[in-house]
Amino acid sequence: MPDFNEIGTTGVPQFEGRYADRYLAELQGTEGMAALAVILRREPAAFTVNNAILLTALKAQWSVTPASESPADVKAAEFLESLLDDMSRDWTETLKFALSCMAFGFSDLHIVYKRRNGMKPAGDAPPSKYDDGLIGLRKLAVRRQETITKWLRDNNGDVKAMVQTDPETGKEYAPVPIDRLLHFRSGDDRGSWEGLGWLEPAYRQYHMITNLEIIMGIGHQRSHVGLPVWKFNSRPDDATRNSIEQMSKRLIVNEQQYVSYPGPVVDFHLETVSNGNAAELRQDISQARWEIMSLALATFLRLGAQAVGARSLADPLIRLFERSIDTTLQNIASVLNRHLVPRILELNPSISASITDLPKYTPSPVSPIPYEVLEFLSTIQAWLNNSTLNDANWLRTSIGLPAMTQDEYDEIRAQAQAAQQAQADEQAQADEQAQADEQAQADEQAQADEQAQADEQAQADEQAQADMGADTAAILTIAGQYVEAAARLQHMLYGNGEPFRSTVQVDHSGESFR
Repeated sequence: MPDFNEIGTTGVPQFEGRYADRYLAELQGTEGMAALAVILRREPAAFTVNNAILLTALKAQWSVTPASESPADVKAAEFLESLLDDMSRDWTETLKFALSCMAFGFSDLHIVYKRRNGMKPAGDAPPSKYDDGLIGLRKLAVRRQETITKWLRDNNGDVKAMVQTDPETGKEYAPVPIDRLLHFRSGDDRGSWEGLGWLEPAYRQYHMITNLEIIMGIGHQRSHVGLPVWKFNSRPDDATRNSIEQMSKRLIVNEQQYVSYPGPVVDFHLETVSNGNAAELRQDISQARWEIMSLALATFLRLGAQAVGARSLADPLIRLFERSIDTTLQNIASVLNRHLVPRILELNPSISASITDLPKYTPSPVSPIPYEVLEFLSTIQAWLNNSTLNDANWLRTSIGLPAMTQDEYDEIRAQAQAAQQAQADEQAQADEQAQADEQAQADEQAQADEQAQADEQAQADEQAQADMGADTAAILTIAGQYVEAAARLQHMLYGNGEPFRSTVQVDHSGESFR
């Protein structure tokens, strides 16, 4: 038999129930979480980065993937999907808090159940959009990081419960068992239960920015007001010295600014002070804010605000940021699928009795598939249609698409083959139609050529007949003239002095004369 006992610990130091592995004492425990929350609220760079994370992550569409196409698996997936839109705190707001693990290192949601008995249940029971009697989610309740007092552990050091303190009364609530929690972690701090968010390393930059802004504000104040200079004309007593010192400290620019001093005791004037290092201070502050953005992979936010920066530089930075969001969303989905899905299905045996496997919550990628990848996919469609399931899933995973099941692969491949056959049939029909159209056009052209030849021959015959008629008329005219000349000569010889009358008539229409 193997030894099932665990030996040793992760090595993360602990103090009074909280992990104490943060390198600054002021960042330990609830006070440390409160200090990080101040950065998120007050530092513009941190606030901007957090908004960029939330707005980008909310682009993802959440769905539930059934284990198979069997009716039981599909029904279980539909049930899980119905949970997200039947909570008192909607899924969008719940997801926003889950994403705070990126900033703080961890975040916790408390699972609160309810019986789904319609919109008007009896007594004080919470309402539900569904009236199927199943156990659903009332809400995934937010538990702020700075209110968690300690973690309760077993002998192996594994967390078994969370203890929270009421921030108003200071009273500790009853421990929340681990099976009623969804614990999200971000970053990798070598086994730390509380993870490592980008706010902790940003604390140093925030501390620098705060102090640099104070120095810059003092410089602006002195450059606009001047430095108060007092010259005592005689040795003052303690009361006079204290009065003048207090007056100097309260000398600020506002609508009530004035100076009143005992005339012969002191001389007063404002010494002009330059603020020549203000530009350097602003540059240092800007550099510290850029470093805060770099901690969250959001340096692209500053492009365009400086003299340098091009789209070719922004694209890879944006893709890197979006991939970090995709990874966090996948981690959130993993926690839901490992800890929420089996528990809620176990509470509803009528849903889970016949399923083949557990359905899974799946977020869509927030990073679009690059155009180059889409162009590449269009060139390997034939390869995809003939590839194995493992090869197809390898390619889909490489470009950020979810893997397919065997049933999905078979269906897609059958559809692709049917579409390919339909396309081939359509192409063959189009080729046949084109050939028929080409033959019809050839026949029409031959008929037109034949008709044109016949018309040309008829025109030639008509022209030949016209030419023959003209020649005949000319011959008849000459013959008539000859006959008339002969008759005129005969008349001269035998006419007995009577006038000559021609009797020759040429009929051109009949091509004769008499």
